[in-house]
Amino acid sequence: SCTGNGTALTWNTYTNEDATIISGIYAGSNYGSDPRLQVGLKSVIGPTAKFLIDFNVSNYIPQGANVIEATLRLYLEEIHGTSPAIYIGWVTGSWGQSSVTWNSSASASYYTARSHSLPSSLGYVYLDVTPEVQKMVDLGLNEGFKIWSANESTVAWVEFSSRENPNSSSRSAYLVVEYTP
Repeated sequence: SCTGNGTALTWNTYTNEDATIISGIYAGSNYGSDPRLQVGLKSVIGPTAKFLIDFNVSNYIPQGANVIEATLRLYLEEIHGTSPAIYIGWVTGSWGQSSVTWNSSASASYYTARSHSLPSSLGYVYLDVTPEVQKMVDLGLNEGFKIWSANESTVAWVEFSSRENPNSSSRSAYLVVEYTP
């Protein structure tokens, strides 16, 4: 939905696509229908999990708009080991929730990776994605975000609610963008 206060507009929406991608023997499998999105290293011998998440930013926010603030809300369901810091980058290559795999995601290029700390407790996590959304708007390239562990050599992973989660109406990923056209 989109609302305004005179000059600035606020657009917010739930995710329209999300999928975990997993390395190793799982690299050719699709996890787009899983109820959780995973990030991190599961054991000393792998596999590593990352996830892709998409919102229709370019369908609603015009190219050239000034993004004042953009916040990504995720629901942290589980922490295994210590809660790892994560990287968030914006994706420029196309991917599909029902078809993306670790092997096929190589074409989903990502840029502007920034590190974000995660809390040590479960619940909602709010992440500043203002520069990433501004790049999406500036270039008209919007295939969402890629999220991965900042340290993929340490055994630790987290799980967030996906849009397929039974509690998705309240826990699905959510993006709020304040901007001026």
